[in-house]
Amino acid sequence: MSKSVHQIFEFAVVQKDFKTRFLKLLNEFKSSKNPFNTEQDGRKLRRHITSLYWDLYKQAYIRSKSESVVPRPVQMMLNFGFLDESLLEDQQVAELSELSRVREKSRDIPVLMETEFLSMIYEGKVEPSITEMGLTYQGYLEEMEKHRTKKDREHEHKVDEHIDKVMYEIGQRLATTSAICSGSTATAFPILTSLMVRGNLRQIYTSKRKIETITKEARDIDFSVFYRETVLKIGDAREIIEEEVVPYFILLPIFGSRTLLWQDMTGTNKRSRGRIVVPIFFVGDMTRSLVHTFASFRWELNRDIKGAMWADPIEGGVTGEYFDYVNTFKKMSKLSQEAKEKIDERFKGIRNNRDRFADDYIQWVLFEKDGIMKLNNVVRDMFFRHIPFRKEMREKLEEMPAFTHPATRYKNVHKREVEAYERRFKKYQDQNGEFPEEIKKFFEFLNT
Repeated sequence: MSKSVHQIFEFAVVQKDFKTRFLKLLNEFKSSKNPFNTEQDGRKLRRHITSLYWDLYKQAYIRSKSESVVPRPVQMMLNFGFLDESLLEDQQVAELSELSRVREKSRDIPVLMETEFLSMIYEGKVEPSITEMGLTYQGYLEEMEKHRTKKDREHEHKVDEHIDKVMYEIGQRLATTSAICSGSTATAFPILTSLMVRGNLRQIYTSKRKIETITKEARDIDFSVFYRETVLKIGDAREIIEEEVVPYFILLPIFGSRTLLWQDMTGTNKRSRGRIVVPIFFVGDMTRSLVHTFASFRWELNRDIKGAMWADPIEGGVTGEYFDYVNTFKKMSKLSQEAKEKIDERFKGIRNNRDRFADDYIQWVLFEKDGIMKLNNVVRDMFFRHIPFRKEMREKLEEMPAFTHPATRYKNVHKREVEAYERRFKKYQDQNGEFPEEIKKFFEFLNT
């Protein structure tokens, strides 16, 4: 495979001056003594190349939608961030070529290649993602409209709405998350190069199965992680139940060391899937990283569901109680002086409350589930109440002194809740005592 970059240019039908500018900057990058230096010049060069690269990516993706045959280098660019074989070792180029032939279907968890997710947007099956500032696609268009001049309107070319949405998605969500998930925004670079990635690419490749396996394992521990309150319509009646809505996992065409929650739902639609992004080439502890991301998902979803009450210690659920704990732990009689100092020290090293919560959540899901004590008793009580383990785990833990009190309290409160729901939903049973499917599923969830 040679002259890949020219094949990509040709396929993307780019202008001659774009091509000249891109190649000039790329050659500067290649001949630089230290292409990833964090001085101003190094950053500036990478920023320029990155900006042109995403323009090229957009063009190549849009063309790929209308062509029956997409050249292998273009496929490798769209899926893996490949651009130029001279930036990689020969062995790595061969591995990429093999990986581009892999066709993997996800089964229970919606794991998608970046191109598959972009296709869903292109086909109008899902709404585009929000921007970094939290604007929806519609909100973004309105914001852009405010800043357009009369001259802009006169010279505008009408673009097909589906193409426009994909361009927006690549420019807003894909480009932004690629920089964040690379691990360091100072050295972020979306093009695959052996200066960043050494050795075997297969070993750090993120298969769909890998994401599914880790997610299922985490869900087997924190069974309610993807559940949320939704409204069930039964005839004229409206009932609030909890339903599971598993987020999309999107495999970014980059090398990186971070997974990230981009959004927990679309707008105010409580049945819409969230979006979690994962680099297709990942270095680090994937389980730990994803569990941290699930904690962020829990935090943001709870905030959205609770609205203005999210920080209230009584009405705010887990975020309200945790927020209160951060602000008042120094006065808590349940904590020893030593525990308070430990918390204080830890919090100094973690910038915000969501990450503090995630740090505790990792201990809860990876260690406390086996009775390995990592949390203080205040957080343990709180998590047992709001983030319960499944029944067989709870029963094992309740024999341990540290868990006896929270387990007993959980059992009593939970029993009362289930009985209240049984009384409330009795009217929906048919002659055989059967509930509608959604209520049946809800009771299964309650009894997990």
